[in-house]
This record gives sequence, C-alpha cells and structure tokens, in this order.
Amino acid sequence: MKERQSDAQLRREFFTEMGERFGDEVLSVEMVCLEADDDVFAALELKPVQKEIGLWGLLVLCKKSLHFYAHPTESPLLGLFRAASNRKPPAEQTLSFNKFTNFNIRSVEKKTLFGTSREKYLIAVDAELSAGKTLGFYFRTQNKAAAVLEKLGALAGCRTEYL
Repeated sequence: MKERQSDAQLRREFFTEMGERFGDEVLSVEMVCLEADDDVFAALELKPVQKEIGLWGLLVLCKKSLHFYAHPTESPLLGLFRAASNRKPPAEQTLSFNKFTNFNIRSVEKKTLFGTSREKYLIAVDAELSAGKTLGFYFRTQNKAAAVLEKLGALAGCRTEYL
C-alpha cells in the first residue's frame, strides 16, 4: 500500500516541478486571481474560464523571475458541454513576466467618504510589452496584498510600490 506523502514532501515536489518548468528556483507561491479586460487577456495570451470571474492561478515567485501559472480547470457543467461537443479539454496556462520589457507592481488605493485607503486583497500591475504597448491588470490575492508585495519586493528586478 502506498504511503501518503506529507504536505512538506508534496510542496517540495511541486516547487521542483515548477522550478524545472520555469528554469529557476521557486521560492514561494501565492494564490491569485488575474483580473483584466478581454484585450489584455488576449495580449497576455491567456483565456479565463469565465470572463466575469478572471483567471485563478498561482503567482510563482522564483529566485530570478516571476510567473503566473493557471492549472487547467472547468466546472462540471462546462465539462459535460465540452465532452458532448468534442471540444478540447482546458490546458494549463502560464505567463512569464520575462515577456515584459518593464513592469511595476503596486498597491491599489480606493477613495472612501473619509479619505483614501488601500485595497487589502488587490494589487495592480502595469506592464510594458516589447512593442511599446502598456497593459494594466490586477491580481486579487488570497493573502493580504501588503504581504504579497513584500515578498515581490525581495525579488531581483521586480519593482513594487506600496505607497
């Protein structure tokens, strides 16, 4: 009978697999939802499962790089429709921030009746493609945005702002 692996073993295996995939040592992962307009998703070459919800995945923080990884998912109902129409199952999706000539990750301010405050679970990304086109999108975080920004700030070449 096969022994159940511990969480630490599964984490090490996952980090090793992601490290091999991205060619860099994985330091940490953060669960996030990438939220963007349709044209931004197209420019990033990503397809959300449901456009109103965004694309859930992992922000993979590596020693020298940053990546977004979305595991292939679909709802049971969409799976039935897809199977009935003989369409391809969803594929995993990745976005390497190496694709950008420049990017900035920052906290998001919101205005309230009593002044301004920061969104607790939202960070903004301003990225420039090699063609000079600038894209803006958001990551809705599972952990507090300040903690995620702090981790990102430790990455070489990652410019973050927490104003």
